[in-house]
Amino acid sequence: MNPTEKAGVHREVVEHDCYKMKELKFVPDVIFDIGANVGVFTRYAHDMFPEADIIAVEPDQENFNTFMMKDVFGITLLQKAIGQGKIYRLNNRWGGAQECYHGVMMGYPEACFDSSTVYKPTEVEAITLADLVDKYVSDDQKFMVKIDCEGAENHILEHSPSIEALMKADYFSIELHYYSAEVSIIENTDNILNIFGLTHNCQRVTNMFYATKKGK
Repeated sequence: MNPTEKAGVHREVVEHDCYKMKELKFVPDVIFDIGANVGVFTRYAHDMFPEADIIAVEPDQENFNTFMMKDVFGITLLQKAIGQGKIYRLNNRWGGAQECYHGVMMGYPEACFDSSTVYKPTEVEAITLADLVDKYVSDDQKFMVKIDCEGAENHILEHSPSIEALMKADYFSIELHYYSAEVSIIENTDNILNIFGLTHNCQRVTNMFYATKKGK
């Protein structure tokens, strides 16, 4: 990521507060940064909530290395991709923030990877949001999840244990990409998002989805 691109991310995350961190009405014990990129959101969250445990997940090697060049005290940084099974990298994207690491999920059947000329297999390990929450959150802790993982949110939104994990979150935000290698997934995605209205007060602003647990 070049300096201009990084400045753009900083402006979006910090100055514009695109994940609405300043509107939180509670102090989170655990913060998940899903799609951490070079760490702009992670450090912003750490500055706001220095006592919180922050779990940052980023699959891209270049982004991961850049993240590691700065102090990561109090932060758990995992070089993993959201999903299950084999992870593939979209090899015709540049610019850091747009790196795509996908596995079999909604919009991406296994056949699309078998025949693809733009997706290449990687050695990046997959992990589910459900596994992250199970490992890092205790029953008495408040937690929030920021999700901006360049289409890999498709896996979260079709994976029942991960949906259940999000329903436990005190707050979460998702940047929606609606990426698909086949038919449109917009209607299916929106139907899944409606489920969160059972447990959260939800808000849509263009491609951003915000959810605050009811009673917070």
